[in-house]
Amino acid sequence: MEDSNWDRVQDELDSLRAIYSDQDQLKFQSGTPLRDETVRFSLQLKSKGGRKFMLRYELLPGYPNLAKPVVYIEVQSAVVRNNCQAQLQKEISNFIEAQSLDEELLFTVSNFCESELAFDSTSSKATERSGFEGTSLKAKHDLKMFAIDVHTFDGHFSASKATCTLTIVGASGAKSAALDLPSPLNRGKTVSIQVMLDAKLLPISHVELANPSSDCWRPQWVRVRACDEDIKIHSMQWVQKGRTQNAFVTSVYCYNS
Repeated sequence: MEDSNWDRVQDELDSLRAIYSDQDQLKFQSGTPLRDETVRFSLQLKSKGGRKFMLRYELLPGYPNLAKPVVYIEVQSAVVRNNCQAQLQKEISNFIEAQSLDEELLFTVSNFCESELAFDSTSSKATERSGFEGTSLKAKHDLKMFAIDVHTFDGHFSASKATCTLTIVGASGAKSAALDLPSPLNRGKTVSIQVMLDAKLLPISHVELANPSSDCWRPQWVRVRACDEDIKIHSMQWVQKGRTQNAFVTSVYCYNS
């Protein structure tokens, strides 16, 4: 990261510290942020309707002139369901996408989330559609945003045009539903999905990879980020029809038990 860029990032972070000065409101994942590394931190915020939520920021070394911040939202509420939180996430992503490069977006995004996101109307509509009282919603389970990246090996016959799936298995034995990966899975390319899943899946033990088609698929690695866990799974297994391949965690970048 160039000196001028790093100075701008530091200035923005100092501004956030001043604005969100309450104890533990702003937390860095790995202590003091370092130049040329992805900066990760979280902000504990409250909407204008009083809804508490957390934003998790990731700043790539190219921020702000070459990259925009990646921001995930987490809402710990019994009445904000999976699809509602996914809608809130979509609104944030769309807002960031509409902003220009080379702008200071850290406070802009947090201010947008505090003042513009419709937490209450979204959650109340979800409650009406569900036909349940808020306290009895299935969403009272602790749902977390999981960001999943899957990279296909850059070798002959590694790609697949099928809709392959990934299932997350926790160390406790808890298992997610089979998650559809974007199709096609091209050689040497990475696909990404974001999904709300039960926190009981953490810490992650392994993933199950499946391919329903007659062709073969050969992933190279899988990365999963959720809460304070950031893991990577290296796998060069061939995933074929009728067989489920288990790929176990090989690297843990951050996990707070």
